[in-house]
Amino acid sequence: RKREKGEVIKLTKPEPFDRDPRKIDKFFSELSTYFGYFPHTLRDDEDRVIFAGSRLTEDAETWFRPIMQNYEEGKIDLKKLKT
Repeated sequence: RKREKGEVIKLTKPEPFDRDPRKIDKFFSELSTYFGYFPHTLRDDEDRVIFAGSRLTEDAETWFRPIMQNYEEGKIDLKKLKT
């Protein structure tokens, strides 16, 4: 398997996001960059939503946790989830 660019340069993961509105643009920018360096691992929206959710903390993680639980239990399809 060919290594992805992010593996070769050892790109760091985006900083965790805690719901501070002053940090949202930076968070989205870091996610976009990260997705670009892992085009095969994070190829579809479902993988990207799960990864982005893993970078949430505090209030943001509390908000996302029930969504992830419903996904894991098969109650929702992340591909159909609209923001």
